[in-house]
Amino acid sequence: MGTRRSLRRAFEATRATLLAVLAVGMVACGDDDGPSPTPTATASATRSATAPPSPTLTHTATASATVQPTATASRTPSPTASATATFTASATATSSPSASPTDSPSATPTLPADTPTASPTRQAITVHLDQSLGAVNPELLGVGWNTGRLEDIAPFAPTTVRIDAHLPAVSPDAGTVQLASLLDAVARVHAVGGEPLVILFPMPDWLGAPTAAHCTPPTLVGGPCSPELVAPADFDAWEELIADVVRTLATAPQPALRFESWNEPDLFIFWHDTQDAFFRTAAATHRAVARVAAETGLPIEIGGPAASLSSFGVGQRFIPDYVAAMVAAGQPIGFVSWHWYANYPFLGPDGNEGNVPDIIYDMIAQVNPDATPRSYTQLTHNIRGAVAQQLPPGSAMPPLNIDEWNLSAGGYDLRNDTHVGASFVAASLIEMERAGLDRANIYRSISGNTLPGDWGIVGPNGEHKPNWWVFDAFQQMHGERLAVEGDDPAGGLWARAVHDGPVLHILLSTFRATGGSGRSVALALDGSCTASAADRAVLDEQSTTFTDVLSQPVVDGTISLDLGSESVTWLRLQCGTP
Repeated sequence: MGTRRSLRRAFEATRATLLAVLAVGMVACGDDDGPSPTPTATASATRSATAPPSPTLTHTATASATVQPTATASRTPSPTASATATFTASATATSSPSASPTDSPSATPTLPADTPTASPTRQAITVHLDQSLGAVNPELLGVGWNTGRLEDIAPFAPTTVRIDAHLPAVSPDAGTVQLASLLDAVARVHAVGGEPLVILFPMPDWLGAPTAAHCTPPTLVGGPCSPELVAPADFDAWEELIADVVRTLATAPQPALRFESWNEPDLFIFWHDTQDAFFRTAAATHRAVARVAAETGLPIEIGGPAASLSSFGVGQRFIPDYVAAMVAAGQPIGFVSWHWYANYPFLGPDGNEGNVPDIIYDMIAQVNPDATPRSYTQLTHNIRGAVAQQLPPGSAMPPLNIDEWNLSAGGYDLRNDTHVGASFVAASLIEMERAGLDRANIYRSISGNTLPGDWGIVGPNGEHKPNWWVFDAFQQMHGERLAVEGDDPAGGLWARAVHDGPVLHILLSTFRATGGSGRSVALALDGSCTASAADRAVLDEQSTTFTDVLSQPVVDGTISLDLGSESVTWLRLQCGTP
């Protein structure tokens, strides 16, 4: 019995250490979010799995672990376990609820625990038909694409599609620029109605090899620096290459006008050089894009840094420091981007993606009971404040873009395939819109393999998952958002109303990571609406699409509904002339 207790204590200590290491970004992996020039259904992607501790927790730990990243010609670094390479690191991460939102982004968003709100038999929600909150934001309906047939996402048309330039393939040697495959990927994005967001990443081998030869790799790399993950040996050559690529894409019949400087450079999987070297590389990238914009007169945009650790641990300063570096270099910032997966600090619970050894995965893979869509609101507020402090007085705030987001990272999550994932997506989109987030791209558009729990909103065989139906519904809700009173995000209930001419759309989502979120509500329409019934469609345990539409009575301006746990309900009413 004593041996069992000792083993259990050792297990818990190791698990706590691993979570602390995750909190400061030491065990984290990910892949770029663009498609290879010729995407296939068998391509795989590794996602960032780095995460903060829960709010108000402090972790201090010394850890030993092993991760061996390997950059390949196709730019899919594949970390593998190594029996010989080891590291020792000391890490401390602290989250304080009292941190100012205008300081660097706090650790995990400082939110009270999600708890159901005590209510009468039916919770009262009121839609104020005469109180407009402004136009809906379609820019939140973007996706990432790095595998599969993008065409399978139709008829939903994402506003933006984040893809990878795969620069080592574009420029395999000095003086060579071959863009046919990338131009084809851009054209495919346009074909589904989207605008491409092209990640200018990674470094061509011929430009990075001299730097890599003298580079001291991060502790966890377990080998030499990759020539694809370092600063260029010749910054003038890098600027010319970026200018050539951007000029060709921007002036093509199917153009790309939006570009991003690197992907997750705050993770050792994607950057082996120093932080200052990245900022210098980013400044050169911005400078090259700005030059092409001036030459062509086209509205070309460059932003970044697509950071993964921007809201916690050692990465708290990365975004504001990036903004400060670009300002100091006199370079334009078209947008500021970062990534967030709500199940942090844990990995997806339903199968190791392969980024960490199984022994580590088994210790830190689980459902985070505190995961909440509200984290997107707090992160947006925190990062907006941190960016504002670095801008010159009177400068406009660049658009803010979460261009990777979903429920879990680092491991598969069966909730992605069900009504549970759909309810999370619906609630998260509502939170992003309320927070004033400018743009978002869910990871990802198409699942990369047949394993259940992949991130795609479309399965590998073209099937539309329940969360696809949420995106499609949001895209059909044109017009003005209306004020809604009485929903309960802290308890797992969100409501959104949109007036589109004579049509009133109301969307309700119930989500709690654990414990259930079912609710009975009385939905009151405050204002003029002559409808006596609403069309009702539901995503829940019994329904995986919005195709089954039932009639829901409207009695004296009130709709009575029983909402299942982790469900999405879409109501459409013909209210007459607004």
